[in-house]
Amino acid sequence: MAHLTNVIRYLAASPGTHHEDFIRFLAALPVAVVFIVALLDIIYRAKKWPSVSQRFQDWTGNHPILAAGLAVVLGALLGHFFWWPWKKPWE
Repeated sequence: MAHLTNVIRYLAASPGTHHEDFIRFLAALPVAVVFIVALLDIIYRAKKWPSVSQRFQDWTGNHPILAAGLAVVLGALLGHFFWWPWKKPWE
């Protein structure tokens, strides 16, 4: 976790010079999350435990208000990304 904090501090240190690095980091983040979830699914399958999706489905069934809030936040983030202006904000 400390390494991730250092990376974010590096990328945020001087916003005028690290745009490409920050964009690469943002592009790699979802790929890393998918890779980690796939790795966990393989481990859980080998130990005959419920998969990540089954655990998430159980959690949403037990906490419907929090699940709805998470859906709203993710929807707002996706909407923000899709309706972002086409010009680069640093230009």
